[in-house]
Amino acid sequence: MNKTRNLTIQCVAVFVMFLGIGWWVGREYERAYPEPVKTYQGRWVEDMKKVGDFWSVGYLEVMGK
Repeated sequence: MNKTRNLTIQCVAVFVMFLGIGWWVGREYERAYPEPVKTYQGRWVEDMKKVGDFWSVGYLEVMGK
């Protein structure tokens, strides 16, 4: 009876370990892949425009807003 009990405890421990590893991998996967980036439809305008303290050589003119 003692061998059966030890084997059962070991099987439960391995199962819980795999559940923990699966939870940890899933959590890391969520951190590595954030929400998708927004995309805009528009046209690229080659023009000098001041943005804060810097000058840009072009910008995206968003259509339909």
